[in-house]
Amino acid sequence: MAHRTGNMKVVILAYITGFLLLFGLLWFDSLLQIPFALVVLFGLLFSVWLPVKKFKSGKDNKKRWVFLLPFILVCLSIAIVFLPMRDYKVSFDHVLLASKRMEFINELQTRHPPVTGAVKLPHWWLSKDGEAYVYQSDGQMMVGFWVVRGMLSPSWIVVYTTKNTPPSAKDMLCDNVEVIRKLSPHWYYLHLD
Repeated sequence: MAHRTGNMKVVILAYITGFLLLFGLLWFDSLLQIPFALVVLFGLLFSVWLPVKKFKSGKDNKKRWVFLLPFILVCLSIAIVFLPMRDYKVSFDHVLLASKRMEFINELQTRHPPVTGAVKLPHWWLSKDGEAYVYQSDGQMMVGFWVVRGMLSPSWIVVYTTKNTPPSAKDMLCDNVEVIRKLSPHWYYLHLD
């Protein structure tokens, strides 16, 4: 009996580890989440088979519910796929990185002549690819920190504006700008198309 309980602890630990791994892959927007979907599918099949087998064997009801825990973890894994993880991460990153980004922006404002275009960041983790993009329009400087940078697809960007007004498509040199959220004064989270 102790051997079976130990095996179930290993199974539950494996499911918890898989759930946390999937959460990390989604949080960091890793392409490894695609092959990991096969692991989730296998986990789903096993998590359905396990309680069905145990419920048929006539065990104590209290012990049977333990075997449903892997199924619950798989359901949670599937549910988090549909959460707007990128939006949550942008809000979280803004709280953590706003002061470092402001240091960079203050340094940019002292440069003469004014900088425009792509600029290497002092810390690679301040933007998706270690670059910021500086826009100058109508006496306003805007500095964008990439969240997702698309070439032939849409992009998401966190933008600081000196005038505390949302940037327009003309300002951002694109066809369409959708303001997803104002993160704080002067800071906007945008979808560029």
